[in-house]
Amino acid sequence: MEWIEITLNSLTVVALFWGLYLGNKGLKRYLIDDIIKRKTASISEANQNSKILAKKIINKILEKDDYKRRADVDDVIYLKSLAKKLKEVSLNGSSEVHTLAFLLYETIKDIQLDIKKETGKSLRMEGRSATDFYILVLNVCYKIEFFAGNIIDIPKSTTTQKYDEINKKLAKYLDKTDIEVLKDVRVGTNIDLNSSIVLIYFTILRNSVFDYIFFRKFFIKIRNNYPVIYHLFVNEIYFPPIITNKKHDKLFGKKELHLINIEQKENLIGEDKGKKYYELVYSNLDEIKNFVDNINLIELVNQYQDSFIKSEDSQIFTSINPNSFKILGEKSLSFQCEDIAGKENFNKVKRKFKKRLNELKN
Repeated sequence: MEWIEITLNSLTVVALFWGLYLGNKGLKRYLIDDIIKRKTASISEANQNSKILAKKIINKILEKDDYKRRADVDDVIYLKSLAKKLKEVSLNGSSEVHTLAFLLYETIKDIQLDIKKETGKSLRMEGRSATDFYILVLNVCYKIEFFAGNIIDIPKSTTTQKYDEINKKLAKYLDKTDIEVLKDVRVGTNIDLNSSIVLIYFTILRNSVFDYIFFRKFFIKIRNNYPVIYHLFVNEIYFPPIITNKKHDKLFGKKELHLINIEQKENLIGEDKGKKYYELVYSNLDEIKNFVDNINLIELVNQYQDSFIKSEDSQIFTSINPNSFKILGEKSLSFQCEDIAGKENFNKVKRKFKKRLNELKN
């Protein structure tokens, strides 16, 4: 009958359509699974090679016993070559492993060993400790060895997602992107300001070096000082992470300083023996602008304000030890504040601080 023939033909077309559709989906799934399999193998191999190299570097440094001295050019050339090789070997490894190697290399590669500079009536002389360089490389290698040996890069899923960072308002005027990425496979450098690996590297820095210059190089690379902000919050202390001149300078525009390190210390001698204080280092992270050398304590107190929370509750400028203020060698300054000021500041701005942290996350 004619209607039976029409029905059979229709079912044939539908079956053919679904066969093609499911066939394409099956082919895509096969290709994705194959890509993930090969990527996972590549990551594992790179991690293993990174672990071996990190261990070799650790052994080389531990064999040395002469780095408790001033650093020289040979030290930097030697350590920079090791860090560069580690960065290259880890390139296809886990994101955490490669990011640590990348940040290590970027931190030490351009550090100026000796600075001689006149600031007002005083002469500033700076030299770098070889210990800071070697201990930093050593501790980063310890962490790379641990991650490379323990991270299991098995994706939670084999799904893909569209990679599209174009603003939605502009998207309709542009060609649609066909870029798809694997959702749960992590490779490459990750210096996202809210990433845990950036915080881990900052912690390694704090446990390895004393010289402000290492922190400055690190924050220039990630272009902000979020790790310091999180450090303040965790330790329930507050000093403005960012301070800005109230006046807009015609030559420099906005003059902004970032808090790059904070250390709690204790007076060991004199009338204030046993009294604790915080030493803060602020730095101009703009590599073009150069205005820090002209700042004095009076200008800092009267012209600079908290631009992170924008609150007058913070008493940073009334708790400075005036005798501690000094201009450092590379676009930075430091001063000391009373120990109690950190806690008092935090209690005053705690609610606003939490609000700003939520804004950073978004």
